[in-house]
Amino acid sequence: MRLLFLSLVMFVAGNVGAETKWVKTDPADLADGDVVVIYDMYDRYAMQNDGGTSTPKALKVTLSTDKPQLKYEPAAIIQWTVKRSGDTYQFYASKETWLYCNKSDNGLNVGTNTNSNTFKIEVVNEKQWLYNINQSRYVVLYHTGSTIDWRSYDNTTGNKYKNTQIAFFKKVSDDYDVNISISIAGYATLYYSDRALKVPEGVTAKTYKVVDGKLAESKTYEAGKVIPKGEAVVLKGAKGDYKFYASTTTEQKDADNKLKGSDGAETTTGGTYYYALQAMAQDGLGGPGMYWMEEEGGVFTNGAHKAYMALDEQFAEVQGKAKSCYLFDEATTGIKSIDAELDYCTERYNLNGQRVSSGYRGVVIVNGKKIVRK
Repeated sequence: MRLLFLSLVMFVAGNVGAETKWVKTDPADLADGDVVVIYDMYDRYAMQNDGGTSTPKALKVTLSTDKPQLKYEPAAIIQWTVKRSGDTYQFYASKETWLYCNKSDNGLNVGTNTNSNTFKIEVVNEKQWLYNINQSRYVVLYHTGSTIDWRSYDNTTGNKYKNTQIAFFKKVSDDYDVNISISIAGYATLYYSDRALKVPEGVTAKTYKVVDGKLAESKTYEAGKVIPKGEAVVLKGAKGDYKFYASTTTEQKDADNKLKGSDGAETTTGGTYYYALQAMAQDGLGGPGMYWMEEEGGVFTNGAHKAYMALDEQFAEVQGKAKSCYLFDEATTGIKSIDAELDYCTERYNLNGQRVSSGYRGVVIVNGKKIVRK
């Protein structure tokens, strides 16, 4: 039975400040057990899960005006649980019922049919569609007069449903958005493998590469741009606390980026020499940049959601010797702001002639000059 458009109240006792958020999520990032709202981005309707053996009803849902998430906590009536296998999906209304299709144009149903409940994502005319692989039918939001409901067709071109654009809003914890503090030095690092993040006002995010033995800016994300998930960056801004809202993006990561990161406290990998952000060298002889944390640039434990730089010999070594640090001002201007007579990023030795990092305490020899580090 076709059901008329409903102007029902869609929200339970949840408000903007609820303990969970419903964030627009790429289907590739959905996993078993995720709870989602199935949504049409064109007309802004969600799919109800209580259709029984009838066509699922459509319910108007409000999006946040400043970030890609639902404005309010959705009622259970529009929540679905995901079961995923490779690039296919099933959507459960309960343990006993799920979304499925039959061959008719009005054949999208919620029930117990197990032969036609497997879907995949297809992109047609640059729009994302939910496609039932058992019956070869597309899930659509159908309009005729005052009737708006969800159906399935074997094409995407009908005038009453051609504007459908499927999206998924996933239930995540309230800390899915990220708060970052930038120190008085004006720098911080950031890395999240599972979410893209929008750069707030007052902050720029940069990736870095090494060219001719010098640090060089590779890509810049200005305020309002989105850092792709899995992109490690250095942040620059005035001292303060900033909120990075979770977002979605199809933008690819910077292939030249030499920064890496970890979601937890993990040992650095992916290079021969490893560098971390410091406001200045530990012996006070250099400005903000990426520095060795261990002797000879060895591995160290990187902090959760922090970025580090990993280089192999091809990039790290200059005249056969690895640089112990790379300065940001050199990357920006090509000019060192420190005394040009001393190459603080190249060589530090102790009295035994052993190469040491900027954190070494005692007498340090830099280009033949002795400096006491207490």
